[in-house]
Amino acid sequence: MQSNPWGNTQQRWTASGFPFTIFMMAATFLTAILSTIPAAAPLLSNFFFVGPTDLARPWKMLLYPLMGTPDIFALLFDLGMTYLFCSSLERSWGTKAFALFYVTISIISALSISVGGAVLGGPIFADNLFVVAGAAVVWGFLNAEQQMSLFFLPMRGIHFAGIAILYIFFVYARSAGWGAVPFAMVGPLAAFGWLKYGITYQIQSWGDGLIPMSRPTPRTNNRTNNRAGNRPRLKLVPDKNKPLDDRFTLSNLNPLRWWQRREERRKFEKLMGGDD
Repeated sequence: MQSNPWGNTQQRWTASGFPFTIFMMAATFLTAILSTIPAAAPLLSNFFFVGPTDLARPWKMLLYPLMGTPDIFALLFDLGMTYLFCSSLERSWGTKAFALFYVTISIISALSISVGGAVLGGPIFADNLFVVAGAAVVWGFLNAEQQMSLFFLPMRGIHFAGIAILYIFFVYARSAGWGAVPFAMVGPLAAFGWLKYGITYQIQSWGDGLIPMSRPTPRTNNRTNNRAGNRPRLKLVPDKNKPLDDRFTLSNLNPLRWWQRREERRKFEKLMGGDD
């Protein structure tokens, strides 16, 4: 009996709960390898979007987020951020819903910088991390109070959303000028709107027969169901029962205020620990 390596790979990707994220990472890695081969340049030209000149090639609006860089450290960063944020959202929303998020943010970002290029009178490149930055914004607001560490720095989930916004800000302020920044910010803003207004679940409620996203088909090996089988409907809502001091506000983005709150929390924990 012959095995089917590709079929087994597909089954493992589906069972992971985030096959579209794996596809994004694999495509990014492959294009990074191809970018080192001069003969592949005609093929890779489809993975760059320059607004507004490439509006006549609409497929580029979906392919530019898959372009990898031959710089090993930048490539590892891209793959790591894609895995961290995109896989989490895909497991929560489902593959079809996340793929629709990818398409939406990719196209909106491309169109917005195209408008910016037309207004400013010059070409503007679409950054390949637009979708990942949008996913980071959504993930950051969903996990605003979750404690994490970035290298040695203790951070909250909301700080990752801020870092993603700052990344887009500095990339376009440096490469295309300050005038391009408002147009580049449309993508992260669209990602926040996607979360704020629960677009994923509105689409599901419009017609389950048209876009059946709610429940994936479970695995048939009788050992375990797909990890994405039962997903919570995540939506950004205010927590009215949360103490005011623990709610996220814009002042939390102030590093001095963040440090002050951190020191106050450490003193309190030390005080409570001394009472034991």
